[in-house]
Amino acid sequence: TQYGNLLLGMGDLSGAFAQFEKAIALNPRDAAAYYARAGARLDFQQLNEAVADCDSALKYSPFYGAAYGLRARAHLSLKQYDKAVADAGLALSLSTRAEDLVTRANARYNLKQYQEALVDANLAVQQEPDYGPGY
Repeated sequence: TQYGNLLLGMGDLSGAFAQFEKAIALNPRDAAAYYARAGARLDFQQLNEAVADCDSALKYSPFYGAAYGLRARAHLSLKQYDKAVADAGLALSLSTRAEDLVTRANARYNLKQYQEALVDANLAVQQEPDYGPGY
């Protein structure tokens, strides 16, 4: 999975996916490999596939907070705002990350839950003042 992430960082999408596939073939229960592939898929707007990979990661590691956060971002991009709010909430119940607060704030904003969105955005800024998307 690490090698795949390095290839992804270098812009070698096909090489990265090949490494993620290899990791999953070697250990079909490797939640981290599904998560890594989901992140790559999200970066390349393969949104439904990213959700499916997050589902697999969570099947094998149900307390994988980052996978809930990543799935929330995919749902947000798919304009599935209720699902994004729910997944961001699950991610935040496991560990508070500014990125997940911002995801939930954006989903709540799109659901016209403006007060709740403002609370999440403020919490994100308080938690991580250098995280630009919080502003």
